[in-house]
Amino acid sequence: MSIESLKQQARKHEQKEDWKKALDHYNKALVELARDEQVDIRLYNRVGDLHVQAGQLNQAVEHYEKAVELYREAYLPNNAIAVCKKVIRNVPGRHKAYLQIGKIRAEQGFLSDARGNFLTYAERMVVDGDLDESFRALIEFCDLAPNDVEFRVTVADQMAANGREQEAIEQLGVAHRHLTQVGESGQAQELETKILALDPEAAIGELP
Repeated sequence: MSIESLKQQARKHEQKEDWKKALDHYNKALVELARDEQVDIRLYNRVGDLHVQAGQLNQAVEHYEKAVELYREAYLPNNAIAVCKKVIRNVPGRHKAYLQIGKIRAEQGFLSDARGNFLTYAERMVVDGDLDESFRALIEFCDLAPNDVEFRVTVADQMAANGREQEAIEQLGVAHRHLTQVGESGQAQELETKILALDPEAAIGELP
């Protein structure tokens, strides 16, 4: 059966709300497309929708995330964000969607929006008990927005408050180097004070 015939049969089963048979035909179409080295992004999106209808949320996320990946590769960021929002709406425990939106917004240059999504993801990781991943994501945003020294310093302060003094010093060192490079000697001096308060023996010029 041709790919178009498989899609047509799937749509007929959709009209009858027979999600299982519709998915069977759509998945066969995806297999045939892959065999022919073709891509139908909208089909991954649609299959995700049907998995939601069938209550198969893990499979829905799998297809939605594939659609997001393909939309990003096709330079269609707004489409990718729309699919991420479907994940948030239908599978609220899948926090990775916030991280994906944050990365896309950063690529678009909308750093304020990106920061909000990275923060939401980081906060949810804390709730889930994964502080390592929370700080990893925050540092990722810091590296995407190197001019946002205030944010990096805030992250460093949070690290220090959680007993991660060495990590805090590393982030303060990055901020200090940036401020020095742009001629903000006063602010750089303030960070030196912060660093030395955490480690009186820190060699400022040798920090990462």
